[in-house]
This record gives sequence, C-alpha cells and structure tokens, in this order.
Amino acid sequence: MKKLYSGNIFADHSQFYLLEGSFEVSDSLYDWNLENGKLGYINNYEGIAILTLGDSWVYWIEAFLSQIPPTLEDCERALVFNINTSSGGIKLRSPAFEVAHLSVSPGQYAIYILYYNLGKDSEEELSDEELERRTDLERYKIVLVPGKTTNEGVIKGSKYLPDCVFDEE
Repeated sequence: MKKLYSGNIFADHSQFYLLEGSFEVSDSLYDWNLENGKLGYINNYEGIAILTLGDSWVYWIEAFLSQIPPTLEDCERALVFNINTSSGGIKLRSPAFEVAHLSVSPGQYAIYILYYNLGKDSEEELSDEELERRTDLERYKIVLVPGKTTNEGVIKGSKYLPDCVFDEE
C-alpha cells in the first residue's frame, strides 16, 4: 500500500470531499436533505461528499493507493464508491479549501472510506503529531483501488450515521 497523504482536515459544516482532479464542488454535492444526511454521503460519480459527526472538528485522515481492497475489521463503518479520473488525481478538500491532491494514474478507481471512532473528539486543540497519535478520536482512512466495484454504498456498519445532523422539516 502506497501512502498518498496523511494529515489533518478541518471538516467545516461537518463535511469533506473527494473529487475527481478537474471537478469542482457543485450544488449537487451541497444537496443535503434528510435522507442523504442520515446516510452520511452524497455521490455524483465525479465527487463524494462525506458527512462527519462533529461540526468544525479537525480530523486525522490518511489516504492510500492499493492494489487490493482494505481490510475492514478495525473500522466501525466503511463506504465504497466508483470514481473515474481523467486528470490523474483526486482532490481531498474541505468546504473552504483543498487539503491535498492525491496523484494517481488516470482511470477508474474504487474509493473506500473507512470511519473510526465516530463521534469521539478532543476538548483541547491538538498539534498534528498529537492528533495522529490519538487513535481514540474520530478519524478516516481513504483507500483508492484501481478498477471498479459493483457494490457501492455502505459495506460495513449501519446504513445510517448514528446521529443525523439534519432535522425533519
């Protein structure tokens, strides 16, 4: 497994994105409603919006390129989606700014999003080194695998996030 990125991401408005390298965040990825808010994601095949449990929390996130799907035994929840990158990259970004550009060859990828310690946050501000060591806090692992999956959506854990941040209207 090749590491593409490790660092923090500030999930402003309880979300972050994985986007095909030439794609920009569009209204379709901001279309949070009760159903996709409960699911915790929006996928439009050029981008994926991921809902986090904490609003304006800083999370540790790691991204990898692998030839095989990740093992899911340690995570609480896992999603997988297909994305096709013609630009040779995937952007990891918060609503406010791009965090990292994950350089990969152009082509089709299955993107696995693994969730750990949902809803666990620190009351104190942590340095990157401290945040990386705090494996008891909510964090994410992204694994890109060349090819395509036929089983998109939730592949481990509950269909819905434990605490939906959206209220019924």
